[in-house]
Amino acid sequence: MATSGAWASRLFRNMASRLPPCLRIEIIRKKRSGLIRWPELASEHRIPVFAPADINHSLWVEKIRELSPDILFSFYYRNLIQRQILDIPNAGCLNLHGSFLPKYRGRAPINWVLVNGEKETGVTLHYMTPRPDDGDILAQERIGISDDDTALTLHRKVARAAVKLLDEVLPHIQNGTAPRILRIMGRPLTSGAVNRQKVQSTGSKQPGR
Repeated sequence: MATSGAWASRLFRNMASRLPPCLRIEIIRKKRSGLIRWPELASEHRIPVFAPADINHSLWVEKIRELSPDILFSFYYRNLIQRQILDIPNAGCLNLHGSFLPKYRGRAPINWVLVNGEKETGVTLHYMTPRPDDGDILAQERIGISDDDTALTLHRKVARAAVKLLDEVLPHIQNGTAPRILRIMGRPLTSGAVNRQKVQSTGSKQPGR
């Protein structure tokens, strides 16, 4: 599990309490992860934690290969994971993204849906490729955006939706019946410069309105 952030800690708690005890989890987090105390959180479930400065370094690639994971989850992990790691788990690598893909690929999707005045967004669990927020979609959950939502309130909605989605899909992942809904490779990123152009033309409000 590659992870960082408060959202990731909530998802980790949810997963750790639902997976059977025979399954082993390793946490690979960013060197710096804010106020989340991953060692303390993981120790509650007797789960080892690793904090590589560069997960794609050859030493860590070999370490992950030695761990021989069946599957790798990425929750709010901001670094791209390269092919040499993605090819290791037999069941693939899954990333949880805070938008209804293929819309709002890229960074800060929660902020950008507010900037662009969207009425709904979502959360997506998808198979990873070396490209950002790319690959077959496994499951999605739609989220309505209200007029008084801010980046903080919408972030909380996304976190709740992500927990619900994982509750529904984890059993299918465990028994090998998880679907591949849609191939999203090749769709353009809809954050960053693309969204800024839309803001300039529409006069939409800034993130965290």
